[in-house]
Amino acid sequence: GAPWPLASFWETQMLTHDWTLPGKDLHTLYATRSSARDGAGNELVRAYAVRRPDGRMALLLLNLSPSRPYRVAVRLSAGAGSKARFLVGPLREWQLSSANYTWRPAEAAGAPGLDLPPVQSTRGSGRSRVLLGPYSITVLRSAPG
Repeated sequence: GAPWPLASFWETQMLTHDWTLPGKDLHTLYATRSSARDGAGNELVRAYAVRRPDGRMALLLLNLSPSRPYRVAVRLSAGAGSKARFLVGPLREWQLSSANYTWRPAEAAGAPGLDLPPVQSTRGSGRSRVLLGPYSITVLRSAPG
């Protein structure tokens, strides 16, 4: 294997430790929708919501645009006609993008040009918009409750 972590290593860590919990306990997935679309109607930001066994809500946000950042508002709803609410803070955030990982192609000698772990931060609440860089993966996780 490679002597350095690849982007897939960091992404797997985010998926299995930040978004979900390792182990066999039950996670509940929720339906999501996004209004960020291209001219053909394809979703450019995808969201995946899960209630973890520890009671925390976690969102996986993927920006599929290779060039455009998106500033997104995240709201939770129990269904049609219900009032939308924000995630309960403080929120933990992890983001992997070209700001911390790039690849230098060189056939078999290809290697990372930049190889940093996901940026981690804490937000006071879920009311502020989240900036998703081009081709980025972001996890937001709420406080228990």
